[in-house]
Amino acid sequence: MVDAESELMSVSVTGMSIGAAYRLPNVTKAEFPNLTELRAAIAQHSAAKVCGATYASVLIGDYGAIYKYDYYSKNREYLFEFQLDRSTCAPGYHWQ
Repeated sequence: MVDAESELMSVSVTGMSIGAAYRLPNVTKAEFPNLTELRAAIAQHSAAKVCGATYASVLIGDYGAIYKYDYYSKNREYLFEFQLDRSTCAPGYHWQ
């Protein structure tokens, strides 16, 4: 478990693309018929941590790395995805 709300299922690296799959053990897909708000909240929280980290900002800004995130429900149903890159780490980017 990463925290009480998320569990890291897998990590993959291909070239400059770093992927992570998370499971939300307290969430079912039926609870969120419209996942836009949940996705935006999680993406914004992740962006603040990752884009602000020295190592990640160098990888993203200087080398064009892409951090890809996939999220699944407690039943392992696909929920949503997002990525952090030069565009989404730019100041003022608005998650939708």
